[in-house]
Amino acid sequence: MLRPRTVSHFGIAHETGCPMRAVSFLLLMLVLACPPTPGRAAGGIDRDSVRFAQLATTEGPSGDMGADIRDGLLAAFDEVNRAGGVRGRKLLLDTFDDHYEPGRAIVLARDVAEGDTHAAFIGQVGTATLKAVLPVANRSGMPMIAPFTGADFARAETAGRVLNLRPSYDQETEAAVAELVDRIGLKRIAVFYQDDYFGAAGRDGVIRALARRDLEMVAEGRYTRNTVAVKVAALMLADAAPDAVILVASAGPAARMMGIARELGLETRYLALSTVDPATLAAEAGADAAGTLFCEAVPSPFDTDLPVAADYRAALKAALPEATPGFGSFEGYLSGRLAIEALREAGAEPTRDKLAEALDRLGDIDLGGLVLRFGPGDRQGLDAVGIYRLTGDGTLVPAGTAPSGT
Repeated sequence: MLRPRTVSHFGIAHETGCPMRAVSFLLLMLVLACPPTPGRAAGGIDRDSVRFAQLATTEGPSGDMGADIRDGLLAAFDEVNRAGGVRGRKLLLDTFDDHYEPGRAIVLARDVAEGDTHAAFIGQVGTATLKAVLPVANRSGMPMIAPFTGADFARAETAGRVLNLRPSYDQETEAAVAELVDRIGLKRIAVFYQDDYFGAAGRDGVIRALARRDLEMVAEGRYTRNTVAVKVAALMLADAAPDAVILVASAGPAARMMGIARELGLETRYLALSTVDPATLAAEAGADAAGTLFCEAVPSPFDTDLPVAADYRAALKAALPEATPGFGSFEGYLSGRLAIEALREAGAEPTRDKLAEALDRLGDIDLGGLVLRFGPGDRQGLDAVGIYRLTGDGTLVPAGTAPSGT
């Protein structure tokens, strides 16, 4: 509820709503005669800097990916800042921990929007949280750059000022089923998923991909977001004895489920969507994770033939020497590079609206051997999904380089 508040104009304080007509008229004349000082950070942009906001959890069972995306963004911003910024402006990032809960995410998004000190949201993590905050972002006019989700609603014409980097969940799940069914020859496929918008989107994508091959999902197990309460899910999956389980989850719950399922006697293959951090899964699941297949939404950050991958590794080392390179922070870095290109396109005197218009104009962007392709009706830069296999020493190799399995 709005309450009267004390405000101050040129040292004269009063309660809003109090009659001060003569003083108010004088103040109005003074304001008109003294326009705002150029360079003030209206909309997160001033003559020295451009400030972005990230909504993501960086702690708890799902915090690994938020932290990785943040680190990649910081690496990209630090890289351009060391070179003088974008048209002299330094890029800054504020990360707000939404605890991976939609309600908290809405509160934080409103605070950011009403504070008017950020040009755009970037690197937001979470499908359910994005679903909650997107109306807030759209009402404020703030662009939403490279959210970490493959959900269809973020790619629809009604999504507003959203620009996606990564492939959709439908593309990921099609690649996953193609690997398991078409290449390996498995038929009995189950799904372990988070019980929210994200998990449902992934599960439904698997169901559609199987249906295209005249197959049905043989079992499903689900868990509650921000928990590792997965025993019931493990029991259901173990009872079905599937040939493979597709993980539409975060790494912590997936690792816990794999351990319980092994204790229950389940011997199966696992294929994780890109939301499962390989390093976290390897660390928490140990030997249970060896042989796990992974969908990845960006190219390998270790590709020696990809110039942008080398740029990323150098930038990460310079900005965060203790950070370990990986797919998550590489995606964050690419997201930051995308924002930099849009900011350059926005011109010498960028505003929030000009930034949004620049995002609309983007076509093909070559980041260094990796081309992002945007166009009319296409607000998603990447379409290819890679499949990798986790080795016993915790590294990822392309799935076709050796027999995959557990």
